[in-house]
Amino acid sequence: MKEIKNLKKAADLIKKTLAKNGKIIIFGDADLDGSTSALLLEEAIRNVNPAADLLVYFSEWESSDYGLNKQALQALAAYAPALLIAVDCGIGNFEELLMAKIMGFTTVVIDHHEILHTLPEADLIIDPKQKGDQYPFKKLTTVCLVYKLSQLLLGKNFSSFLDQGFAELAALGTIADMMPEEDLNAVLVGQGAATIKQTQRPGLKAMIGAAGLGESSAREIFKKLSLILNISPVTNHLTECYLLLKTASQEEAMVLAKKLLGEADKRHQEIYEITEIVSQRVAQSLSPIIFEGDEAWQRVFSGAIASRICNKYKKPTFIFKKNIQKCRGSVRVPKNMDAVAALKTCAPLLLMYGGHPPAAGFTVSSENVDALKKCLEEYFK
Repeated sequence: MKEIKNLKKAADLIKKTLAKNGKIIIFGDADLDGSTSALLLEEAIRNVNPAADLLVYFSEWESSDYGLNKQALQALAAYAPALLIAVDCGIGNFEELLMAKIMGFTTVVIDHHEILHTLPEADLIIDPKQKGDQYPFKKLTTVCLVYKLSQLLLGKNFSSFLDQGFAELAALGTIADMMPEEDLNAVLVGQGAATIKQTQRPGLKAMIGAAGLGESSAREIFKKLSLILNISPVTNHLTECYLLLKTASQEEAMVLAKKLLGEADKRHQEIYEITEIVSQRVAQSLSPIIFEGDEAWQRVFSGAIASRICNKYKKPTFIFKKNIQKCRGSVRVPKNMDAVAALKTCAPLLLMYGGHPPAAGFTVSSENVDALKKCLEEYFK
């Protein structure tokens, strides 16, 4: 089978950087695919060189722009020159990757989102959707891409013990990202499901126990865990689900598991309440889309709310947090519609956009919100 484009080059670049004692930064998207990708790559690198000069970094949900962003680059500037690896983001971060290059970073993008009008200026890009990639299956999650990269990094040292731990991370990220369970996605979900009840990872053990999932099926365990962990707080630029999955301490794992469970309960209640507010606003609407925002809503909830509203009304749904300067939000569309194509049509009005056909994100200046709504209504009418 054809290999994923640039995968071996990325493995060679990481090995070369480690051999020279160079610095490596893993920048991850803060959702579960991004968190598991960052952790899996970190663990693979540490198994090549336990003393690697390695930093993992996630941006805050509310205060930062999507993906690799300028705020993060400014915070990381002191680490340059370094190898900067963006996981589950980057394919739409054109200005930011150019900025990173100017700052002295060597950049690698590992992403699975749709390619926009062109590729950003990264030293290496791994995305099965890019031109010239001959790997036949195009819908791998980022964590599955990182799993394949880890195989190349570790070679003969890719042990069955590591394989079990990595497959559990890959299964969790894949189920959370709701990508098709085909090809390697399906293989790793099955592999992770086969061992999840005997997991050696303290964080997974603690969360399964705290959530009362000991008697559940492997599939149910992964589904419930993904609901709890897919939106987790970012503390000191590390997601709490990353901290939970990384810890070697059973005691720390139990503290984090209980905290994340409590936060998930509060989050689900808030998402329910906002969903009800949106439903009341749009119940009589004749518009072909649902396009709603509010200053009081947290951006991190926009995807979950959009999913619920889209499922209820069967309309393309755009939910966003309003701010004085710009609004950031999420899109969910019914089956056989394309959120990225819709946003692409209105790209001149947008500061940033990207994602997958059924689910995407966008940033728009506040002065262009009304124009964006009209553009999208025209597209979907």
